[in-house]
Amino acid sequence: MLLLLFAGIASLSHIVVLMISPVLLVVLVALHVIATVAVVLLLHHLLLLRLSMLLLLLLLLLLLLLLLLVPLYGWPPPPPPPPPICGAWPGGGGPPIGPPVTGGPPPIGPPGGPPVGGPPICGIMKPWGDW
Repeated sequence: MLLLLFAGIASLSHIVVLMISPVLLVVLVALHVIATVAVVLLLHHLLLLRLSMLLLLLLLLLLLLLLLLVPLYGWPPPPPPPPPICGAWPGGGGPPIGPPVTGGPPPIGPPGGPPVGGPPICGIMKPWGDW
């Protein structure tokens, strides 16, 4: 029984193959070629798209690496320190201001060193009694 069924299917398929006209065969071959070309072009397009996305990702990673490395090398440079207040030297010391004192009480503190006295006012130490 199965042998007869297989024989019937084989004969039907043989008849179907014989019924295909040469024009239909050309159309089927043309459709196969068109489909193959379309698939190849689509894969080529997807490959180009994937490569461009990969290059974009590498560019973003390079930019991130650059942004992470820039602070390590001190760019931008730190701002300059602010100018001293009223021309005083940092720390309240510095050279004596004005002509040397002749006569009178001796100067407070060593010359050029930090003067003795109260808190700095405008960068110059004032004695305790003058403020």
